[in-house]
Amino acid sequence: MRNRRGAMIVSFPKTLKVFVIALLSSQLEIPSITFKNCDNLREVRLVDITYVLMTGSIKGCENLCLFDISRSFVRIETKQNPVRHFPNLSVLKMNSLQNAHDVMNKFTQNRWTENLSFLQEVQLSNNVLRSLPSDLFKNNINLKRLRLSGNRFSSVPVQVTTTAALEHLDLMDNSIVSLDTRTMRSLDEHVLTVPTFSVVLQGNTINCACSEITFLVWLHTTLVNLDDPEQYRCINDRGVVTKLGNLQSAKAIWRRCVGREALLTSLFLAACITIGFLSVYLVRRFKTALQVFILRMVTPGFRMKGPRDYGNDVFIGYADDDFRFVRYVLRRHLEEELGVSTYIHQRDNRGGYFDDQIVDAVGDSWRLILLLSDNFLRHYSKAHLTMKLCAAAPSPVNPESVMVLLEEGQGRHVPDYLMAVVDEDRVVRLDPQAQRLTYEQKQKIRHWLSE
Repeated sequence: MRNRRGAMIVSFPKTLKVFVIALLSSQLEIPSITFKNCDNLREVRLVDITYVLMTGSIKGCENLCLFDISRSFVRIETKQNPVRHFPNLSVLKMNSLQNAHDVMNKFTQNRWTENLSFLQEVQLSNNVLRSLPSDLFKNNINLKRLRLSGNRFSSVPVQVTTTAALEHLDLMDNSIVSLDTRTMRSLDEHVLTVPTFSVVLQGNTINCACSEITFLVWLHTTLVNLDDPEQYRCINDRGVVTKLGNLQSAKAIWRRCVGREALLTSLFLAACITIGFLSVYLVRRFKTALQVFILRMVTPGFRMKGPRDYGNDVFIGYADDDFRFVRYVLRRHLEEELGVSTYIHQRDNRGGYFDDQIVDAVGDSWRLILLLSDNFLRHYSKAHLTMKLCAAAPSPVNPESVMVLLEEGQGRHVPDYLMAVVDEDRVVRLDPQAQRLTYEQKQKIRHWLSE
């Protein structure tokens, strides 16, 4: 029977809940049709049909929950959306369509699911799909399950940000080799709002090359419920297909990919730091020598000062209790054996302030010798003054002016500011019990005075 507009009217038993046409080898034509008495109809399945020709829309099935046209050849010769009169539809199945390309074009272009606000599950498996509009399901606020397995997607085809209720995304057996950072971030954010959110990636051949190390680590660390990452197929940069393995395997790939470069970078940075510290030390340590070198290079007529430019050849800084060693050992070697003049404060000080005379004596001496004994370093009241004056004495015109005679065991008491201006070859170590200078000590002093 037909109504006035020519639409076919079909009456169903009121108790009918499921309507199925399957394995039909002949043509099934569906014109504009209105079903009567189908308030209880919940499922319509038109599956495994050789040829389905849809020339109109289906009405009267407002309570329909499931519509399935899987594995059929479906030809649609109407511009109308064939499911637009199923407002309560919750499951739409269109798997393995024989003319998938044509049907999927109409499905995406006409937005079949746009007004299906109760839709919870969509199945589009095995339809040779390469892409979908990213916002295709933005109006399906209750969509929980999306099955897209067996297609040719190379990335996640929909934005999970537009499907706030999505709990399951099936991308099995596609062409996904990796996911970009933006997609991984959006999936991670979605699982925070939907803790049960799961993604199926089994059957995709993952790229295990060095360029995808971030994705490989993500597979093992994300909160998204993946099916079984350790069993994913993985092809490395040598073309060998293996299993992805656990997180340790991903870390091994990372070490192989970036370990050598990271090691070289670390060694380079360590070398730079070492060279930097060494350079700072050498500049501070040989500051005066560097100044001399630069002055000789850029200043015409620059010359070093010698003994003739000073009133005293050698200033001797010592504690009063060490006068005996200074008078009978050190002075004798300097004045009688080497023939240089010395300044000894107990002998050469004139009337007046002691500090002033020490300042003048240090400034008017070519070489400065400090006898750093226990008496001098720990008990002599003028030790700090004397050491400060001597430490400040080296200059570009007289850079190696200071020598220390260091008593064994007293090194920890010598201030850093003094040792900073004294090279190791200008440190003479003395035995506290010695009453004379050894041949090596004398030669060291002689060589220093001859420079």
